Amino acid sequence: MKHLSTAGHTIIRLHTGDDLVPSIENAMKENSIRNAVVLFGVGSLESVEYGILPPKGPHRRHLVQGPVELVYLSGFITGESGTGPYGPHLHIAVATQDDQIKGGHLFKAVTGQVAEIGIQPVHDTRFKRVTHKERNVDLLEI
Repeated sequence: MKHLSTAGHTIIRLHTGDDLVPSIENAMKENSIRNAVVLFGVGSLESVEYGILPPKGPHRRHLVQGPVELVYLSGFITGESGTGPYGPHLHIAVATQDDQIKGGHLFKAVTGQVAEIGIQPVHDTRFKRVTHKERNVDLLEI
């Protein structure tokens, strides 16, 4: 993993085998970023685990083995401090080898050839997630 911080945002380049979410969190930690919005994500993945949240119950999880093309990544990552621990809430869309788009809430993704991720720090300590009791999911506190 390499990253470049410039003009208030950070670009992260991941290589084969890099775990996407921990790599973003490591770049945040190295730059003392507490909270960030994910601006984009493009590249290739060798595997991705995502979920769809039904009206009741936990996410229905799906695992897709690659190679798949990362066509969309968005969401935010909140931290207790500039060194974590972090709580990501990310959504992903991938193009499969049979020309389908699949995606949902991201649980895990492993980089294929290369992936590039852009994040924007949010400098507001009120930006945090709390458990929503009715849905039993973590949501932004607003």
